[in-house]
Amino acid sequence: MKVWPIAFCALLPGTAVSQSDADALAHIRRAIQWDSRTVCRAVRLLTPWGSSEPVRVWHAQSETGAKVTMVLAPLSQQGQTTVDDGVRWLKYYPDHNRLYIHDSQLPRRSTQDDLSRFELLRRHYRVTAEGTHKVGGRWAVRVRLTPNDPKSLYSRRFWIDKEKSVFLRVEWTHPDGRIQVVSDTICIRYPASLPAETFRVKTTGTPTEVRRHSPQRKASIAALAKAVGFTVVQPLQMPHGFLFTGADAIVSEHRRVAALRFTDGVSNVTIYQTVANGNSDSRRRNRRRGSFEMNGVLFSVWGDIPNAARDHILSALKQSTATKEAELRARAVSMFGVSERVVGALRNTGLGFDEVVAALAIGGGSPRARYRSADMFRKGKGLAEAARAFGQDADVVRRRVERFWHAK
Repeated sequence: MKVWPIAFCALLPGTAVSQSDADALAHIRRAIQWDSRTVCRAVRLLTPWGSSEPVRVWHAQSETGAKVTMVLAPLSQQGQTTVDDGVRWLKYYPDHNRLYIHDSQLPRRSTQDDLSRFELLRRHYRVTAEGTHKVGGRWAVRVRLTPNDPKSLYSRRFWIDKEKSVFLRVEWTHPDGRIQVVSDTICIRYPASLPAETFRVKTTGTPTEVRRHSPQRKASIAALAKAVGFTVVQPLQMPHGFLFTGADAIVSEHRRVAALRFTDGVSNVTIYQTVANGNSDSRRRNRRRGSFEMNGVLFSVWGDIPNAARDHILSALKQSTATKEAELRARAVSMFGVSERVVGALRNTGLGFDEVVAALAIGGGSPRARYRSADMFRKGKGLAEAARAFGQDADVVRRRVERFWHAK
C-alpha cells in the first residue's frame, strides 16, 4: 500500500529573507498576537469564498477577545447577532426570535498557540512585503504569503494596520489564479474600552432558547476515542505540513462526533468522524460533499483550503488504516529499540509519523530528549531546530526519517 508522500517540507529549516520581508514577518507575528485582542469597533464586508454577495457587518471586540458581530446587510440576514463573551457563545435570529447558546470557546487560546501558529507560518509560507496602503482610513502594511505548495493551497495577502496590528483586509488567491477579497474593513475605530452592554444580545421580547452541546476539548487521541465511543482514525502523516492542534468531542443524545483540528499556520482544517447514518439518502449527500465511509465511520474534512488540498487529506485518511498504523508502529519499535508504548504515547499526542520518528532519532536513549523534541514539534518547530537543541546532526536525523519510510 502506498502511503501519502512524506511532508518533509514541514521539517525543513527556514530560508534567509530580506530586511523588508523580515519586517513583513514581524508585522504578521504581531497581528497573530494582537488582532483578536485589540479593542475596536468596525464595519466590515465579509465574502465567503466563491460568493459574489458580501455581508456587511458591525463588529466589536474587547482586549479579552470577547466579540460581537451584527449583520447590517443584506436585508434577509439583517439583525442576526453573534456574541462570544468568554463565558457563552450566542447566536440570535430576529426573524424567528430564536437564541442559540453554547459554551464559549475563547478561553482555549493561549500565547503559546500564537507562537506555534507563527512558527508554522514562517516555515510553510514565503512572506514578502508589498508596501503600505490605506484601508478603512488606516495606513496598512500589505504582506503576501505564498505557500510551499502553491498548486494545492491558497496564497494570501493581508493588509495589517501599521499601528494596531489588526488585519484590515484579507485576500485569497486560488491555485487556478482566481482572486477574492474575503474580508474588508470599511471603517474602524480603536476606543480605550467598550461598555459591558456591547456584548449583550438585544432581543425582541423573550426569545426561544436552543441550547447546543459544546465541543469538549480532550487531552489525547485516546481520550477522544473514549468520549465518542469508537476508534478515532489519526492520519499517518498530514499533507502540506498541517500540525495537530487539538481534539474535540461533540456528544449529544443523537450523535457523537470526533473532531481533529490542524493548522499550517494560516489555514485551519478539521477532520470530523462520526458513526455513519444508516440512511442511504444521507450517505449519498455526504459523499457528494467530499466525505467517505470506512469501517462504519463517516469522515469529512472542512477548512479554508482548496479542493485539491482537501482531496489530499481525504486520501491520507483513506490510507491510514489500522493495519498500516500497526505496521508503522512495529517498524518504529524495531528501528529504535523502544517499546510500543513509547511509540503509542507519541502518536497519542497527535504527531504524525515524520515527527514521531524524528523525535525517536533525536532522543536516542534519552527519554527526556525524546519527549522534549516531540514537544518542540507540537509547538511548530522544525526538525533542524529540534536536532540542534539536542546536539544532533539534522541531516542524519532526516536520513533516518527517510529510511523509516522506505524500510520493508
